[in-house]
Amino acid sequence: MDADGKNAEQLTTQVSSAQYPFWSPDGKWIVFSAGEEEGDSRSRLWLIDMRDKSTRPLGHEELEVESGDSAQWSEDSDAIYFIQTRKGLQEISRIAIADEKVHSLVSGERHILKFALTDKHLVYAAAGISTPTEIFVSARDGSGEERLTDFNSWWADRMPPKVSVRSFKVPDGKGGDETIEGWLMLPPTAAKKPLPLLLDIHGGPQSVAFVEFRKSMWRHVLCSRGWAVLALNPAGSSSYGLEFMRRLRNRWGELDLPQQLAAVRTLQDEGTVDDRVAIYGKSYGGYLAAWAITQTDLFKAAVVSAPVADIESHFGTSDSGYYVTPYAMAGEPYVDRPTARKLCPLEHMHKARTPTLLLQGTDDQRCPVGQSEEIFATLMRSSDVAVEMVLYPGGDHHLAEEGSPTFRVDYVSRLVDWAERWCKGDEANTQTDPEKATQSSS
Repeated sequence: MDADGKNAEQLTTQVSSAQYPFWSPDGKWIVFSAGEEEGDSRSRLWLIDMRDKSTRPLGHEELEVESGDSAQWSEDSDAIYFIQTRKGLQEISRIAIADEKVHSLVSGERHILKFALTDKHLVYAAAGISTPTEIFVSARDGSGEERLTDFNSWWADRMPPKVSVRSFKVPDGKGGDETIEGWLMLPPTAAKKPLPLLLDIHGGPQSVAFVEFRKSMWRHVLCSRGWAVLALNPAGSSSYGLEFMRRLRNRWGELDLPQQLAAVRTLQDEGTVDDRVAIYGKSYGGYLAAWAITQTDLFKAAVVSAPVADIESHFGTSDSGYYVTPYAMAGEPYVDRPTARKLCPLEHMHKARTPTLLLQGTDDQRCPVGQSEEIFATLMRSSDVAVEMVLYPGGDHHLAEEGSPTFRVDYVSRLVDWAERWCKGDEANTQTDPEKATQSSS
């Protein structure tokens, strides 16, 4: 549109969700990020040529941008710098407009979160599982990296967990095997015997395992208390190719849960962990944790946060359900109700016998409170298994990482306490509680 707001004109028609447009310095181009298919949360870069107002994708089809607001033009308008998500990591990359060649500039076993560009330097925030978020600077080509800040000096007074990126051979859902990757966290000091394990499931599912401390503080607490933590990127995760990501559609739980279980069995066979296994997940991770306790008795404890419990009702009550659910189910749930119900944890929840803690914000519009309430009511009515639901007044979908300090401390404390309570020796094997927990608010 004109600067005065007149003569507005739509430039794109072939994408479902266009966001973060940026003019090139010479005024010839607009770069933006978008997904092509409604409900697909994966984004790639697109380019509008303002000379003829044509639109085209920028880069190969597998190229994934972590956040479209990070795209920055070179001064000569010949290239774009952006944060690329690749194999579970986030790095600063550069793509040339002319030949669309991509060069990785700043990478490593970490996530680049935000960055800025000067005529000579890159400056960026980066975080790893064993390193807190700090600000770094490097040359434009990524060389000569230097840390500029020490915002988290308290970190030096603590021993970080031992962290490694592990590969696991798992079933591919087609009769064969494939390899998936994930983060394995171990206590900072050597253990003399197998460890208890928390299986930490990421959301999305078109996402990757988080590394930021603020998004997963319970991992560090548990590791400091002698636990191992495993956070995987199974089928359905982004950044490992379109086929890997898209084949989870209409196969929620059926394809990725066997992969998660296979990785746990590998760690058990190695003697790294024993049978004291707990599971945690939020959002889609909450879905898979809820699904898991209806499909296996492997887990001694479960913490289910802001889950999708009923695919059909989530479709109509979530702020994103009306477009995300048809994509995830590869069709309309009101047409293919049998499949939506088959993959629904609530269809099987009456069989679950794992002590379960539900953590839920009352103002969560992404995965509304009713999803947790349905799990809670079913478990309370169907068995004597220990179940507790904690409702955080006014809490939204991101209360665990962005909520009030009171809520966040309470959230982590309850998660850790529940896992330790039910994963310690003989008590964990009973999986019942003589006094059924009651619904509570915090």
